[in-house]
Amino acid sequence: RCPYRVGNRLSLFVAPRIGGPYEPIRCEITRVFQPFFRACEMAVCLVPPSPRLPGPLTLKLFDRRFAYGFRQRYSLPYWTQDIEIQYREFLQSADRPDFDRTHDYFHVPSEATRQEWTVGQHETFFHRVMSNNFCVEDEAYKRLGNMQGRHVPIKWGVVTMELEPLGTPGLSNARCGGFLLQHIQGFPLERLGDYIRPNLWEGICRDAYDIVHNLYTRGIINFECRPEYLRVRPDDDGATPKVFMVDFSTCSFRRSGMSDNEWRRRKADVNEEGAIGSVMELLLQGGYQYRPSQMYLTLAAEFPLPNGI
Repeated sequence: RCPYRVGNRLSLFVAPRIGGPYEPIRCEITRVFQPFFRACEMAVCLVPPSPRLPGPLTLKLFDRRFAYGFRQRYSLPYWTQDIEIQYREFLQSADRPDFDRTHDYFHVPSEATRQEWTVGQHETFFHRVMSNNFCVEDEAYKRLGNMQGRHVPIKWGVVTMELEPLGTPGLSNARCGGFLLQHIQGFPLERLGDYIRPNLWEGICRDAYDIVHNLYTRGIINFECRPEYLRVRPDDDGATPKVFMVDFSTCSFRRSGMSDNEWRRRKADVNEEGAIGSVMELLLQGGYQYRPSQMYLTLAAEFPLPNGI
């Protein structure tokens, strides 16, 4: 049974943002953000409260067991205890080192290849994929240091959680990683038309594009740059609501040695701004027209799509 339910308490280990060793904490779930896709996200409060981790908080765990959207995308069955037993048996098997050596955990093999895998191999592979997603998001938050609290949530700490013991002798324990983040009260950008009057739509969408422009200067491309992963926080004082980007688990980064031309070409190919703007124009049904920024007009002129597509 999924442990991520309102009222449940979780035991975690957290390494605060300022560094230092992992420390045990307990938190209580106050809200669950379903459906879970790649990560399980929920609002939590610490029990007891801690001045070093001020609330409200979002707990984001990369737990393959209950990442239902992710499992569905790759035709994995709903998690069961029998699946977990087979996974942990494979972790301890003699076949595991060879499986690790022969697979690239950054690219999912074809369905035909995966049909030959055992249950334990499937769970091992996707645990590693989600661990990579966790590492990618951690790298993104490091690059976004001075944007935290302004355009992205504050990352208060990295967490690990021990998964429940199975009660089967001889099987090793398992864990998953995640983050304690600043909780952004609000709604997804894709629901803008339901909550905000039309005269503010242009400014709010431009705020979202500004985040994309800041990713450019910090050497980040976010492949999941969609309105559902942007959160709008209304302002209590009546000012224009603020936009936050809340998912960075599928980013790529500009590495040392990459030329400016190659980096700009990659940015043009992905076009995060257009991915947001074109969807918002469709969702707002004629009440908003996306106009590319000068930055993306320049990129489009430098790197036109083949055949004008």
